[in-house]
Amino acid sequence: HMQRRRLRELLLVALRVTGLILLALAFARPFLASGRADQPAGVTIVALDTPLSLPAPGQFERAKTLAKEAIAAAPSGDLLGVVTFSNEARIAREPSGDRALASAAVDQAATNFGATRYRAALSRASAAIEGRRGTIIVVTDLQEGGWDSGDSATVPASTEVKVADVGAPPPNLAVISVRAAGD
Repeated sequence: HMQRRRLRELLLVALRVTGLILLALAFARPFLASGRADQPAGVTIVALDTPLSLPAPGQFERAKTLAKEAIAAAPSGDLLGVVTFSNEARIAREPSGDRALASAAVDQAATNFGATRYRAALSRASAAIEGRRGTIIVVTDLQEGGWDSGDSATVPASTEVKVADVGAPPPNLAVISVRAAGD
């Protein structure tokens, strides 16, 4: 009778210890999950078009607004980077977890005398992603001349490319008459 009672007590102790271990693991789960959240899920690169065609009134400000909206909408775990491009692409902000730095890079961007070259932007953004899962958001006025004949760009299969259209520039102004007055 004593041996049976002793066996029952050992089983009861084993069940209690197992229950305590399971309870401890259940409470530790949020801490274990937060450890995984420190690792970035991917990379979001905002490629901002900065050619001569964007200085039309309000165009470049609209492009900057769309770029900042893309930064704000990026997944919370993603690293964020900014690439500016026209004839050539340059990394304005290396991918990091700081949204404020990415927004500051957009604020500092300026237009230049180059023409739009999408291939340069996609190549530079793909290089910044470095084999991770990523998203490239191209903020542009969709200039048709941005693709040269035979131009192609390779983007990794794990990368999604999105386009944010700035919209058409306002109609051009033209001089329709000139008259000389005096000298």
